[in-house]
Amino acid sequence: MTSSEADHNPLHLPSIADLPSDKIDELLDGIRERRFRAWQIYEQTQKDKQAVADMRARAALEKKLNQFKREYEQLTRKADKVERRALEIRGLRLQLGMEDTDTK
Repeated sequence: MTSSEADHNPLHLPSIADLPSDKIDELLDGIRERRFRAWQIYEQTQKDKQAVADMRARAALEKKLNQFKREYEQLTRKADKVERRALEIRGLRLQLGMEDTDTK
């Protein structure tokens, strides 16, 4: 393999001892840059992961709030129904001459 073939062959890595200092600096800068990019990808992934977790938590909260609202509305309807029944019973007791049990 000739010198020019070695320069164009990506599988042929020259010895660091054979590189001039400016090429070593370029090599080190490239390593630092790739490491920095990898770290940025890691940090962004961590943020994205947290956002996904937050979205899941928000979705779970929204679901629980909707369940609460539905159950509260059901409870209110039931309480109103029980109150109406109590008033009906009171009216029937009065109609039948039974003692009024309203303790106010």
